[in-house]
Amino acid sequence: LIYVATGSVNGKETTSQAYVDNHKFVSTFLLPDVVIIDNRMVRSLDPQSAVDSSLAALTAAIESCAYPYSNPMSDLYANVAIKLIFNNLPRVIKKPRDREACRALANAHAVAGIAFSNVPEGMAFSLGRAIAHDTGYSMGACMGVLLFTNLNFKMEKGEGIRSELLYALRGIDEYCATPERDRVRRSMELLGELYGAIGEMIPRSLKEMRIPRYRLAEYAREAAHTHNKRLNYRDCLALLERAWEGVNK
Repeated sequence: LIYVATGSVNGKETTSQAYVDNHKFVSTFLLPDVVIIDNRMVRSLDPQSAVDSSLAALTAAIESCAYPYSNPMSDLYANVAIKLIFNNLPRVIKKPRDREACRALANAHAVAGIAFSNVPEGMAFSLGRAIAHDTGYSMGACMGVLLFTNLNFKMEKGEGIRSELLYALRGIDEYCATPERDRVRRSMELLGELYGAIGEMIPRSLKEMRIPRYRLAEYAREAAHTHNKRLNYRDCLALLERAWEGVNK
């Protein structure tokens, strides 16, 4: 199985998962044996496609390492993906033919999937996939709304975000220079800057996407059922309600 990276992906090309008719299949045989990053395939990226693809990969990577259930192996891959997206997505938005930045994003998308395959699927990724499947919106747009909202919500409650996210975003120097109590807050500031660079290329809320509010409960049930109730229905619904209003966006 050979994967040749392009600029338009949904974050699952290099994972061990596949969805067929909304049924989930998981197998190590779904992981590519070879990943090819060819300059000719990613020499130029459409900014909207780059944003959609990168937000799906960023969600997979952050939920692979930002929460307490991660492991050192997934951290290694996730940290690389987060850093590459943070540093290069704004460059591609401004200059779609920046070959170095385009190649960096292609690498980020590939390694994010590998990290994702080594930990349980996160809430924002699972709910974003459910919304995308039902509405036809890109997975990146759906996950992008949910990811930042969920991280903000967890930060406000003082739970569930590891300070190592700052290391992934800015490297060892700023991580060490920032007091431990401020690292999560600084991480959120940096992610806010990234979302600022993306601007209006993604919706600011589920309401803005014209998603009917009554559908939120179904998305929450689907996520909880798909993951054998590892994801709590009430937590999923609370996140969706918050993202529908666009709080902290």
